[in-house]
Amino acid sequence: PRKKVGDLCKKGEILVSGILELKDDSQEVVKYEAVHADADIYIKRQKAYYHEIPMIYETYEWTGKKKKGIYLKAGRFYLEIADRTKNGWYQIAEEQKMYLTKSFQLPCSIGYITQNQYRKIKKEYTREEVKKLAWHTLQRYEEKLMQKGVQISENNVKIEIKHQDCVSRGSLTVIEKTGKEGPTERKTQPKERTPEDG
Repeated sequence: PRKKVGDLCKKGEILVSGILELKDDSQEVVKYEAVHADADIYIKRQKAYYHEIPMIYETYEWTGKKKKGIYLKAGRFYLEIADRTKNGWYQIAEEQKMYLTKSFQLPCSIGYITQNQYRKIKKEYTREEVKKLAWHTLQRYEEKLMQKGVQISENNVKIEIKHQDCVSRGSLTVIEKTGKEGPTERKTQPKERTPEDG
């Protein structure tokens, strides 16, 4: 290991080396040997979090108007008897196979179309609603991190209402597995000592 628990590290640093230092009785390196290094490395770091929810949002409401239609389908042949609508209508189709007898199915089907009209409206969250939504959004984010194996040791996120927005801002202290394997660095072997060196 090149680092101890609690040491700071930067991206790209070697945390576990594949170079063994072979030392003599006086603790001087006499030889370097390359081996395959393997380790489970966990880092603790700050992960920034920012999320904004507008107080005024767009939603839909049903007008109560409905339209019904029907269609027939046989192979590639399709016949629809329904009023064609564009924007502002939500369509549901329910299809049923046709039978001549209980056990003899025909190669055609009949479909029933129901269309419900909707319109876009603007609404405003109450302070309680938007704070609850912001909290649930943060919880979903934390759950996604945990599904990836990330542990959350501290939550320093504040939820505040500023002007026309609810802002969640802060950081999470996370512990996550990290590191990727790379080639072992090359080391020049130390000079062989002679009796003249002492």
